[in-house]
Amino acid sequence: MKPASFLLALTLLVLGVSLLRIQTKTLPPKIYLPPVLDLTQNKSVLGWDTDPITPTQIIDIANASRKTRNVPILHPHPKLMAAAQIRAEVMLKTQNVSHQDPFEGKNLAAVLPQSDYQFIYASENIALAQGNAAGIVAGFLNSPSHKINLLDPNLIETGVGIVKGRVGENFVVIVAHLFAIPRDLSPYQGYSVGNISYLEKARNFLSDQLSMSNPARAKIVKRQIEIIDQLKSLVDPSLPYREFQYDLLREYQENLILLDSI
Repeated sequence: MKPASFLLALTLLVLGVSLLRIQTKTLPPKIYLPPVLDLTQNKSVLGWDTDPITPTQIIDIANASRKTRNVPILHPHPKLMAAAQIRAEVMLKTQNVSHQDPFEGKNLAAVLPQSDYQFIYASENIALAQGNAAGIVAGFLNSPSHKINLLDPNLIETGVGIVKGRVGENFVVIVAHLFAIPRDLSPYQGYSVGNISYLEKARNFLSDQLSMSNPARAKIVKRQIEIIDQLKSLVDPSLPYREFQYDLLREYQENLILLDSI
């Protein structure tokens, strides 16, 4: 196991537990949109069809990937499922496979409020595919910007929309996979206070790795230590998080994925 992989397993829980302590009313909604993932093989409509793909398959395979990395599973939410299906259907209808919808205005920022889903953070993975559910999730995992969503321990709820049809001259499946942190975290709270001890373990591990790191890794490791030092003085479940603390947690998680790839 790479040193960063060990550290990833050690600290993902810290980030998830810390974020669940955020008092969400203090945070404005945020949306993250990675590029559309094109997994098509340019196969013609004639004489060809895709394997059956369901939202449940995508969610189950995604959660299996999270479990193997000690990341909390995603919880399907009916309003997110409905919003994701709207997103998938409008992309097929308008022949515009994109996070933006200049034709009907049904982008992610619009459909979440329309579906009455209250959130502080949301993101969307889009795939244009000609394969099965496992291949789609594997494609997301092989793309750094999409992998962040699939493995982000801060993300709690999910929804998947799927449509099958013709885009241009190809017969494809469009997958809209939504991820979110709901505004109401009460169903997911109730964790014990152990964050500081976990952060101390992570800092000790990083300090040991610093002397063995090449310049590229050392730069990221030093930044991780700086983030931990800031978080150690701020972790307190009795106090609300401010937005910059949330940004620190996300930066730390993204850096872990970077370290794991170096």
